[in-house]
Amino acid sequence: MTDISALISQIAGIRHGFGSKRALIPEVLAEFEPTRPQKKQVHGTRIVDISHPAQPCGEADGFYTSQPGILLTVFSADCLPLIFSRQDGRRVAWFMLAGVG
Repeated sequence: MTDISALISQIAGIRHGFGSKRALIPEVLAEFEPTRPQKKQVHGTRIVDISHPAQPCGEADGFYTSQPGILLTVFSADCLPLIFSRQDGRRVAWFMLAGVG
């Protein structure tokens, strides 16, 4: 199952989808799977600039890129996933928000 945000869909240059436990990478994004950064997502404060496809980046809690065609992913269990973008879609970032409340 893939959920698509009508609001995010209005931003030119961004393809997105929200997967599930059964389908971690939504089908609409599968072609970009080989570009996904090599990472270990952890609760922390490290945010990584992804500058090239399949970039090794170690442990991090957020990722951003200005390079087109790179798949950024985050996995969420007990945190709120946030996506940020410029209005023209030229910079995109995923972060996790933990420990709020």
